[in-house]
Amino acid sequence: MCKLFNFYKQNLNVNKFICWFVLFQFVFILSVNAEYLSSEIFNYTIDLPDGFYVKESNSTGYFLESDFIPIEIIVNVYDNSRFGSTSECLEYCSSKLQGQIEIEDYTWRNRQTSLGAMSFYFNNVLCESWALAVNLPDKNKIFTIIAYTAKESDEIFKQMILSILDSVFVDRGSYFSPGAITTFAFPSEGQEKHTFDFNGKSYEVAFDKSDEKANNYLIEREYQILELYSQTDFWLSAWNRYYRLIYRDGYDRIKKSCFSFCSDLFVSGFGSEKPEVNYAQKVLQFVQEKEYGRSQDSTDFTDLCSTFLGKKSDCDSRSILVAILLNQMNIKSTLFVSTEYSHAIVGAVLDKNGAKIDVAGNSYLLGETTAKVDFGLIASNLNDTSKWINIQLPE
Repeated sequence: MCKLFNFYKQNLNVNKFICWFVLFQFVFILSVNAEYLSSEIFNYTIDLPDGFYVKESNSTGYFLESDFIPIEIIVNVYDNSRFGSTSECLEYCSSKLQGQIEIEDYTWRNRQTSLGAMSFYFNNVLCESWALAVNLPDKNKIFTIIAYTAKESDEIFKQMILSILDSVFVDRGSYFSPGAITTFAFPSEGQEKHTFDFNGKSYEVAFDKSDEKANNYLIEREYQILELYSQTDFWLSAWNRYYRLIYRDGYDRIKKSCFSFCSDLFVSGFGSEKPEVNYAQKVLQFVQEKEYGRSQDSTDFTDLCSTFLGKKSDCDSRSILVAILLNQMNIKSTLFVSTEYSHAIVGAVLDKNGAKIDVAGNSYLLGETTAKVDFGLIASNLNDTSKWINIQLPE
């Protein structure tokens, strides 16, 4: 975590992408913040990187562009009755652009889904794109998104295209499960069992063999995108998006594997006056006992499955893990980070005295994941609440 915070606190040597990017930092202030693009009619949302704005729109779609990111986005919704499948819909989209496309069909969110790699010429420039089509639940509609850039664009912008398509939500459950791109890239490889001891009791959980590398892939990809925004006025919003996407990808990977463990911890507190406080404290203790250490990856962020299994982890991966384990038992929780303290902590709505931070009408009791202390206790050199930033996790 320290590496990430220091990235924002110090004057670093930036790569050629950043140098180009900073030239446009004043444009950020003028552009429309398209952090979330949502349709109340069709019930989809896209968690876009900052800087995109709607250039054109009609009753079924949008065309988005940016003044500083060389990517354009086409979003549209079609009637199911027009096409026999989502792949047929993508072929139609490609034909409208006079492009060539290769399509793979798969299932995402229990819906028919197609992913296409497309190339076409626009203003005599060869463009590369990824296109996604998915059946919208209960709408008899097909949602499509095409994001493209010039073939000669730097690799980071091609990674951003994948991030954009991976940030589509088509139902409430998709806010808490891997996105369409990560799901496609890392199909299930079968369950692998793991055993561990906690509080004198042995537990067994099972993760898919692809879970750790899938979550790590997303973390690495999103960190590259986060770096683009580090020298801009949108750094805080980009930071929020980075943690949101990690939380979203890891939530279901943890949930389906650890439900019995969490349920046992919660039930064990039924004899106490405040079982939810008892549970939260045990979860915090469980994570505090993990080996502390920095990831060797460029992100310095340990994937959430590895963190659960006890591999070396830092404060931010630990805090997100606690937030997930609490939210899955209906205890409202969140993440706080601080550039000044180079640290991250978890917050939970609990009926217990201690250090708290109020956010949007909720009072969050603070939990330190890297020292063996109770919920509500925080070191005196970290207790200036004005220096903590709330990361808005999905609810």
